[in-house]
Amino acid sequence: MCHTSQMPITATGESLNFKVMVHKIHDGANLPSVLAGTPYVVSPGVDYSTVVFPQDLRNCQTCHASASATDAAIWRMFPGQAACGSCHDNINWTTGANHAGGQQINDASCANCHDPVQDAEWDASVPGAHTVEYKSTQLYGLVMNILSVTQAKPGQKPVVKYQITDRNGKSMDPRPFDTLRFTLGGPTTDYSSYVSENAQATTTWDGTTATYTFQSAVPATAKNTWMLTCDVELTVPLKQGDGKPDNTNFTESPLNPIFYIAMTDATAVPRRTIVDIAKCNVCHDRFGGHGGQRLVTQGCVICHNPVADDSSQRPASAGKPESIDLRRMIHRIHTGDQLVQDYTVYGHGGRAVPFNQVAFPGDRRDCAKCHTSITTAEVPTGATLNVVTQRDFFSPQGPATAACTGCHDSRDVAAHALINTAYFPGSTAPAEACGTCHSTGATYAVDVVHAR
Repeated sequence: MCHTSQMPITATGESLNFKVMVHKIHDGANLPSVLAGTPYVVSPGVDYSTVVFPQDLRNCQTCHASASATDAAIWRMFPGQAACGSCHDNINWTTGANHAGGQQINDASCANCHDPVQDAEWDASVPGAHTVEYKSTQLYGLVMNILSVTQAKPGQKPVVKYQITDRNGKSMDPRPFDTLRFTLGGPTTDYSSYVSENAQATTTWDGTTATYTFQSAVPATAKNTWMLTCDVELTVPLKQGDGKPDNTNFTESPLNPIFYIAMTDATAVPRRTIVDIAKCNVCHDRFGGHGGQRLVTQGCVICHNPVADDSSQRPASAGKPESIDLRRMIHRIHTGDQLVQDYTVYGHGGRAVPFNQVAFPGDRRDCAKCHTSITTAEVPTGATLNVVTQRDFFSPQGPATAACTGCHDSRDVAAHALINTAYFPGSTAPAEACGTCHSTGATYAVDVVHAR
């Protein structure tokens, strides 16, 4: 009611018209004007230049979602300078600079090119121009299934039979793919060891199914249940509907298959399910780690385990390695700008990736926003291994300590956790007493202290 075109321009020269302001806020850090060096400051002290939308901004229907709502289709029916120029804020409508259609005096002719119905992906229509690569109908719609695993006992070299199909169920030869990497790790109680191999060189294909034999044997010490998964990537050239050169490629990946193998267990015991990727994708739409090839959280924990860190990528000058255990890492990433300590992880190529600028767009006490339920956020966590945290106030940390200090990372909280951690005679591993006060039903249970 207030944020209309009648609102005066702010002291910093910005519009408070809702269709302008909301788009610009959500595009914050990626606005052309911001990238060119001009911060998006709505009024003195109100700077949105660091806001990062947690998914592709071309997903217009993330916000314009309800088909039953009044004017639900307005985003594609009525293109205009105010709304379109909010994200594309380097366009000069008077001169036509940075606008393929040239000079536009008003909105009268916008729909002549930017019509509401898409004829082709990346054409000039509003929905076509906002095509997101991973939703392109030109992709194969890859699906991967692990059909069977044999010779998968300690000391043996597993033989994997699998199949990759397109959306029509047609089997595809995986050998020409860009990436085809199997990872086997365990135990599922708490991952601590894994073997990862490039499968392309020795994969065979019979026209329907493919077979790969591991070059390395399962460790002789393997116990309980292990998990097998696979990373797959295929580069797909995408045809542009706007007449421009077809120089856009997208690396397509299917959902990573998860296959459990009983090593010493009588039957396979799946990994406990703590978070729900569908809940992650409420914010991220399509969360794909490591370039988009890892799409299933149950596969993440195989590498992001309690003993894992960034030592293989961190330069010696950057000090001790940082833990990449998933429970610690995810909590710290989502706490971001509220952290007391620095949280910078070194990724591939020795690239520093700082997370202290991340602002979470919600109440972090709502554990069930990511967890399958509040139950899986309670103490004890079900984990068995302690987490190596060399850059924290003390190391190693018990699994509950590592999870809770992921968000609550102050020195005082660390002191509280350490005081309630015992080292029994004959053991160098800490035993935490978190459950005494914080377990389900206790005075300070997680669901109690996180109640909103």
